[in-house]
Amino acid sequence: MGINQVLATPRSPWQRAYVERVIGTIRRECLDHVIVFGERSLS
Repeated sequence: MGINQVLATPRSPWQRAYVERVIGTIRRECLDHVIVFGERSLS
């Protein structure tokens, strides 16, 4: 398929900007609408 693995330096979000943007979008769109009342409500 021509897919190659590209390693990025740990704790360097500027090297993987597209992935960081997707993760941020998922967090904003999905997790911001969840109300957590305690540990039991997480499961």
